[in-house]
Amino acid sequence: MDCRKIGSVATICSRYQKKSSLRFGLSCDDKYDLICTGETLNDCSCLQFYDGECVRYSTAELICNGYGGYLPIVNSKLKNKFVFVYPNQFKYGAWIGLKKNDTGFFWADGSELTDNEQNWNPPSNSSTGDGNCVHYVGDEELEYVAVDFAWKDSPCDENRPLVCEKKPISTTTTDSQPEKTTTETTPIVSQSETTATVSQSGTTVTEQPGVCPQGYDESCFNTICYCYGVKKNTPMYWGNAVATCRSEGADLVSIHSDDENKYVSGILDGANAWIGCLYSSTNWVDGSDLSYKNWRTTYNDHTAGYMNNAAYNGKWLTVSNFETQLYFVCKKLKE
Repeated sequence: MDCRKIGSVATICSRYQKKSSLRFGLSCDDKYDLICTGETLNDCSCLQFYDGECVRYSTAELICNGYGGYLPIVNSKLKNKFVFVYPNQFKYGAWIGLKKNDTGFFWADGSELTDNEQNWNPPSNSSTGDGNCVHYVGDEELEYVAVDFAWKDSPCDENRPLVCEKKPISTTTTDSQPEKTTTETTPIVSQSETTATVSQSGTTVTEQPGVCPQGYDESCFNTICYCYGVKKNTPMYWGNAVATCRSEGADLVSIHSDDENKYVSGILDGANAWIGCLYSSTNWVDGSDLSYKNWRTTYNDHTAGYMNNAAYNGKWLTVSNFETQLYFVCKKLKE
């Protein structure tokens, strides 16, 4: 399946992005476009498409969730049109955030699909495909399309393009509310509750109370101590690795220095493993800035990053798609 992007949506979206930003005082993370389809803040969304990648529905959900987003909720005609601009750049239609369960179709936010939101092809107010996961009708299916920006339900294990949606960021402050005055205080910790230790970089840190859970080992960098859990029992897809770490109250590992990179490489003992970022992102999945980078070379895609210890001594590479299974490392603060 050819999922390469055809053309660009930059021209189509630029005037809407500028207008929306000025009107509402909103912005999006890097790589996302701001689109507003109405007159209120609730009508604004940030959209990002991942060119070059076709994934199954569950992987698409996990990738979007990993970065604080979700598959697009196209519950109005105008929003459906604008979101369609992104997946329509692909040969096959992209997934949307609509999935069937035992009682009907539900959006990614848990709300049920209503009659006036439906845009099935043909327009029969019911699904017509043979699966539980919904996508736009792609270019190769256009001869069968009876309505504009139509949907179809298909098996969830099909590989299709990926679009993510997330809430925009406010860039304005309310002047009418008085500024709150706060007094910074330093928590009092008894001598028996603190321990002086030396981090991997040689820096002396004061370790606060807490322990790492079973299966995690402690290490300290830049005066902060973390717990690291190596997962080498079962290799997983990148999205499943993100979800597994979060089920343990952790995140797929973020790395912020050469020392930390060497540590993570060492505990993997020669194995390749997922790390918690996409190549084109500016943040790790835990929300921290992706300022330290150790990529082996320059890439031009949105694919997931992994640490290569087998051949490149801890350098970071990307894979051709999200369907590769690798080991991974989870990272969290002490409990």
